[in-house]
Amino acid sequence: MFVGMEKGAVRFVNIPRPSIPVGGRASIRSRAIVFLTVALILSIYNSTRGHAAMLHEGDEYWVVNTRCISSNSRCANLESPTLKIYRYQQGSGLQHDRLDGLLARVDEDRSYLNVIYVHGNRFTSQEAIDRSLNIYRKVKRRCHDETKIRWILWSWPSDPIFNPLTDVRTKATRADTQALYAGWLLQHFPATDRLEMVGYSFGGRIVTGALHTAAGGSIHGRSLSGPPLRGARIAINLVAPALDRHWLARGSQHGLATENIGSMNLFYNSNDRVLKLYSMVSKYYNPVALGFAGLGPLAPRSDQLPIQIRSKDCRNSVGLLHDELKYYEPCCNAVEMIATSIQASYSPIVPVALAQ
Repeated sequence: MFVGMEKGAVRFVNIPRPSIPVGGRASIRSRAIVFLTVALILSIYNSTRGHAAMLHEGDEYWVVNTRCISSNSRCANLESPTLKIYRYQQGSGLQHDRLDGLLARVDEDRSYLNVIYVHGNRFTSQEAIDRSLNIYRKVKRRCHDETKIRWILWSWPSDPIFNPLTDVRTKATRADTQALYAGWLLQHFPATDRLEMVGYSFGGRIVTGALHTAAGGSIHGRSLSGPPLRGARIAINLVAPALDRHWLARGSQHGLATENIGSMNLFYNSNDRVLKLYSMVSKYYNPVALGFAGLGPLAPRSDQLPIQIRSKDCRNSVGLLHDELKYYEPCCNAVEMIATSIQASYSPIVPVALAQ
């Protein structure tokens, strides 16, 4: 596996072996394939000599992959889900790691700010990697050089399904199961005080659902058996989130999420032609998307601490599109607001002892 750089993306490319007849001399076509393969390998090698274009020096990139485990909430293993873990290694690309390895790394070096990024719908595994690195680089360029980021991609089974109605309803259900898995990770995460979350579209639904289940809430009748996580002050960034706008209200489907939210950046689009049809996710009622209509009622934290909310309707810059990258352009400027949030989380205010 080699890593090749494209404009605005990073590709993990498998190089095919040339086909040469056994026991005979290679044909002209076979020799041409060999030549082109060698040339491709050399070009990739030369392009990977400067991996700083992919990750800022000192930063880390991890992938938590749930594409091979059950998407059915009734069958989900919530005691010890088999999350597949990968870590980017300089010069060798993504390498298999272990969940214990990720958690130990988070615990042993708390100088990093951990950012869990959850992609949206209709992304293959490779596209999710490309998009997450694209967003990472945009945000990193606006952070101070000394800010150390451990960027963690949550890669969930969102590959396109041919029928649009089947696709959106299936992915909504899968996102709910993902919220249980992600909530499990939050309950076991050793540094929630050094954690920020970013979610786009159904990724936003996973983010708020994870905070809800981590706090002891249930989804589809399933809840986690671990000690509830409450009182965390996690900053979240929701970009065109595909969840009901009232779900963060007291007693609602994600009503316990606020127990662990310290601040929220919400970027929505009241012209979004995709989220305008969000009611299609349900057969039984007509929900309105948070990413279309903006924030509804918000449950208060039980500790009564305030939640800082920044909400922005990006209709004038994004238009009719349901396009994550449009939110990161200068007119909406989500990238600047997320970078500011990361800087605030990275450098928390240290309490000053009062003079006696």
